[in-house]
Amino acid sequence: RNIPSIVSNSNAGILYAQHISEITYNEDSCYETIQWNFDGFYTGPLMDLQTVINLNNENPEAYSTSGSAGMQKGVAHLLRVYMFHAMTDRWGDIPYSEAGKGYISGTLKPKYDAQQDIYMDMLAELEAAVAQISGNSSLGNSDVIYGGDGAKWKALGNSMMLRLAMRMTKADAASAQAWAVKAINGGIIASNAGNAVIAHTDGPEGINKNGHGEVFDVDSQMRMSETFGAHLAGDPILTRLFAPGSSNAAGEIIGMPNGRTSDDYVGADGQTYAGIADRMIYAETHPALRKKDVPMVL
Repeated sequence: RNIPSIVSNSNAGILYAQHISEITYNEDSCYETIQWNFDGFYTGPLMDLQTVINLNNENPEAYSTSGSAGMQKGVAHLLRVYMFHAMTDRWGDIPYSEAGKGYISGTLKPKYDAQQDIYMDMLAELEAAVAQISGNSSLGNSDVIYGGDGAKWKALGNSMMLRLAMRMTKADAASAQAWAVKAINGGIIASNAGNAVIAHTDGPEGINKNGHGEVFDVDSQMRMSETFGAHLAGDPILTRLFAPGSSNAAGEIIGMPNGRTSDDYVGADGQTYAGIADRMIYAETHPALRKKDVPMVL
């Protein structure tokens, strides 16, 4: 239900990281909407996933439409880790162990957990979630990622375990190796056929379209960041990600400074920075990345 929340948060992330720049909606480039994005995870997808887990715990026979509460709970736990992983990698210490307990236990002010503790618990949660999934479910098309294929969900869980392990290599090499070996032995995604993707079509309704493509295409706002362009200078991947702006007569792929608007402004350093008169001279995302009928890759 909350795929738009995921899209909004991930697009904010590419502005924070200065991969992309905007001038009209430049709040994210100026780090002004972090609180909104932070709250959105908890009130959106995490709330939905916790509800699935709670209902299956309370009455699995009544709420499990797939005929297997273990399958639904396992998948919900996998996606819960997917969300928390994105959050802790962005913000570090976050509410985790007590988060989502408002309805269950009345915990309205959850504590902040240390990132190290969060990582270790996410790994344990992935291991338990994979073990909960046995066989296929009858969810069919209601499972928009894998169509109820239990083996693919298990491979995704193990692949996520491997990703977490790789992120830990500089912090705890021994634990990272142990979890990486466990993930690989459990069976990870071996080909593109196992990728976690959500299929889309270009209509007829907006809900059928790839949300990233829609956002990139709105009013031609998103331009390549000057920071990212400098980082990719000389790298052939640059032309795979971006294309020259429509008013760039020389056909150059150049980046737009982050945080600017169309008006001149005086910075904290006392210097005057010129407003951007024509954003169309700056590189736009490659047309292939703006299509609304391509899969959204998780």
